[in-house]
This record gives sequence, C-alpha cells and structure tokens, in this order.
Amino acid sequence: MKTPEMKIGLFRTGDLIILLLLLAGMVIVWPLIRSSHPGEVVIFRDNQPIATYPLRSENVISIRGELGQVGIMISDGKVQIHSVTCPHQICKRSGAIQRSFQQLVCVPNRILVEIRTSEDSGGIDAITY
Repeated sequence: MKTPEMKIGLFRTGDLIILLLLLAGMVIVWPLIRSSHPGEVVIFRDNQPIATYPLRSENVISIRGELGQVGIMISDGKVQIHSVTCPHQICKRSGAIQRSFQQLVCVPNRILVEIRTSEDSGGIDAITY
C-alpha cells in the first residue's frame, strides 16, 4: 500500500523542500556573483584614498610614497607595482592582482592598492578568503 503524501496547496512537501533549497542557494551565491566583477582600482596613501581608476583602463601611475616614487601599472584588467624605491621590493615581487578585494601593499612607502567592485561603498564585503 502506498502512503499518502502530505499536500500543501498545489505543492507536495518534497516540492517545497526543493524550492527552499534553491532559494537558500541563490541567497548564498548572490554575493559571490556580485563581488566577482571587479570595477575599479583604489590607491591609498596613509589609509586615505588618493586616486581611483577603472580596472579596464590602461594606465601607468606614479605615486609619491614615504621613501620615494611607487609605479603602479593597470593593464589587461590587472594591477601590479612595477617600480618601487623601497629596499626589499616585496610589493613588486607580489605580482599582479585582478579579483575584487585583492590588495598590493608597500609598507615602507605606506601605499595600498585595492581592487573593488563598482558598487562597493567601502563597507563590509560578503566574502572572506
């Protein structure tokens, strides 16, 4: 004998469970989709934003840091520090970044380069790495 399934309106119980799982998945995935579209490069000196550039532009920027000039290159949707005057040049060897919320930091020059989404207002992001 078959056991009767509970029905709620037009849906069976299993239908509602699947629907709730799909909705929960969409809520979880939405911040990932939104934040995966990098839009701009923000450059900070001493924790103060000093310049913003579109990530899809081709720019070579020279910023005055604590120890001298820091050269930042934006090309092909990536950002990298290509020239720097600090002694160890760790920031230069870090390579290029291209995803939202990635950062390049030159500690001796007090320069921070960050990629943000176009809609980002500087608040708390929904992704942790």
